[in-house]
Amino acid sequence: MAKQKWKPGNMVYPLPAVLVSCGDKEGHANLMTAAWTGTICSDPPMVYVSIRKERYSHAMIQETGEYVINLTTEDLAWATDFCGVRSGRHLDKFKEMQLTPVFGELEYAPMVEESPVSIECKVTQVMELGTHDMFMAEVVAVHVDEKYMDEKGTFHLEQAKPLVYSHGQYYGMGRHIGGFGYAVRKKPVKKSVRKKDKRYKIKEDIQIAMSSFVLRNPVSNDKIIKYDRKDELFMNNNIILIGMPGAGKSTVGVVLAKAIGYDFIDSDLLIQSETGKCLFEIINEKGIDGFLDIENRVNAHIETNHTVIATGGSVIYGEEAMEHLKSIGKVIYLKVTYESLEKRLGNLLKRGVAIRSGNTLMDLYNERVPLYEKYADYIIDEHNRDIREVVEMIQETLKGYMNK
Repeated sequence: MAKQKWKPGNMVYPLPAVLVSCGDKEGHANLMTAAWTGTICSDPPMVYVSIRKERYSHAMIQETGEYVINLTTEDLAWATDFCGVRSGRHLDKFKEMQLTPVFGELEYAPMVEESPVSIECKVTQVMELGTHDMFMAEVVAVHVDEKYMDEKGTFHLEQAKPLVYSHGQYYGMGRHIGGFGYAVRKKPVKKSVRKKDKRYKIKEDIQIAMSSFVLRNPVSNDKIIKYDRKDELFMNNNIILIGMPGAGKSTVGVVLAKAIGYDFIDSDLLIQSETGKCLFEIINEKGIDGFLDIENRVNAHIETNHTVIATGGSVIYGEEAMEHLKSIGKVIYLKVTYESLEKRLGNLLKRGVAIRSGNTLMDLYNERVPLYEKYADYIIDEHNRDIREVVEMIQETLKGYMNK
């Protein structure tokens, strides 16, 4: 088996996708999503969570020395993703996601009542490691939901359908394989092998490792994303929107998805979720080329079905990303005039537009338009058309394709 050598990076997946709850001494509470978390020691029981300095929760935990690790489930997937891409500086995430803060042993950090397991932690040491600070903590209490306890007092976490995170995607748990030590508990049973002959045709079963699940908005209960690993076998009926920043890809994408019963993904939000930073922060930290590498990688790993995908304006610089996106759906270029862009766009740097120093918007427009046209399966001219008309044009253009 051949292996490729990659540059050093974090590839320990899957990981638990947890909600870390905390609070400050003024009574404000917050939630953040974390995957960089885990066990340090069994006795005494110790855990950690690694957080970027700029995160709102970082200052709270540093002030109080308290946090709670709340395990998440498929039913909490929407809230888990939301709390990873929205800052608590400007809104109450408990209120927005209709989650219930409850207190246990800690003074400032509340638990999430809807979580099947909440682990209360007191910080013992903070290690500054680079992009993240590691908050090492001792576990002071563990709270579990009684509805997953059986009559013998055994806790069945699998019944809660835990959520895990792998390379920018959320997954449910797969089938049960065995318990700890099952490999040495008994002798393996020798399997009989059927000899091939002309009378038999041996089929190979494709084992699906991850279960399917549905993300729902907990407020409206609307379906957001249905994901099934089996759909990867037929992932060629998506609609991918490309075009200049300000062309309305995300707005058109949401309206189109609702009109045709598709799901919706904004690839810029996937990038922010994976990095924990806004686009302009990534560009400031890693430069244009570093941002484009991340954008290329994230878009090249999107796996979905019957979905409208709104991409970032610079996605066309990533050959792997565009090759992948064209392989899983039809690419639509939303064409907009330069004059319209000038009116729509504000501060390019704050929008996270990948524009090199010294270049103007006109330079960017002239550079990208040929690439949009190169990769597009269809071009939709938005000139003098409102969102409804653009959506109707796309529907008419792709009639038949969307019914696959």
